[in-house]
Amino acid sequence: MVKSATPPKAGMSSERRNSLFKLGLLLGIILLVNVVSRYLFYRIDLTADKRYTLSQATRNLMGDLKDVVFVKVYLEGDLNPGFAQLRNATADLLDEMRRYSGGNLEYVFINPSEDPDEETRKALYRQLYQKGVQPVTFEERTAEGMERSFVFPGALVTYANEEMPVQLLKSQLGVPREQLLHNSVQNLEFEFANAIRKATNPLRPEIGFLEGHGELDTLEVADIANTLKSSYRLKRVSINGQLDALKGLRALVIAGPDSAFDEKDKFIIDQFVMGGGRVVWMIDPVIAGMDSLKSMGGWMLAPARERKVEDMLFRYGARVNYDLVQDLL
Repeated sequence: MVKSATPPKAGMSSERRNSLFKLGLLLGIILLVNVVSRYLFYRIDLTADKRYTLSQATRNLMGDLKDVVFVKVYLEGDLNPGFAQLRNATADLLDEMRRYSGGNLEYVFINPSEDPDEETRKALYRQLYQKGVQPVTFEERTAEGMERSFVFPGALVTYANEEMPVQLLKSQLGVPREQLLHNSVQNLEFEFANAIRKATNPLRPEIGFLEGHGELDTLEVADIANTLKSSYRLKRVSINGQLDALKGLRALVIAGPDSAFDEKDKFIIDQFVMGGGRVVWMIDPVIAGMDSLKSMGGWMLAPARERKVEDMLFRYGARVNYDLVQDLL
């Protein structure tokens, strides 16, 4: 009697089914992990100083949110490796902050250069600049030579009617770009937490920028306005003889007026000061533009500006001199 050494076909089919079952189970687990990871975020911080773990203060801030905070991040598009690292670090931070927000933090990444229409792009660039999101220019070597481009490494945090800018890249003179990006990544939590805290705090004092006497417009005071915006609410105000025009202001900025103040406006400003208000006067006492100096071959006439506020300033102990200061250069 001869016995066959070939195993039964049933046994071979069972082994194949078992292998296919294990393979299908492994693929199912991988697919499930990918699906779940889209809706859940968790990061394990293995650093000794827990540099990638949110502080308890930030967790409390996110847990106390009463309404949705919406963040628009304008660092998106075709980025070099350094800015891509900053973009990814920002996304990771916002994901972790959202975990503690109870659903009250949403964000989106926007490429400000995406629109093919040049005028539309420029309009968005101007809008971002006015709101405090500063562009950064950089040069890179390509096959065609040196190429100059710029990005907006910033964000806008919106809560109710309040909007706060966040500058993701902190500029420091003399610091190499790699170190600058590293420092900016380390500072992300503070920047976003600080902006959210200010946007959700309705008790910030209000500062007014006066207009109606030829003062500098919003673009010309954008730098100081963006700096003040982080701690104060800002508004443009006109007096026009209204006694309550300055009511509620902590301070008033009068930036570069070029026409005279009437007596009623001066009286209202004086009463504002007497009531504890503060006024920042930015006065150019003479008309002396650089364009005029260049066009006249290095000399010029500098007539005085008549604002009729010198008597009021003199009562405060200040005197405006009609002098010119020449730069050494």
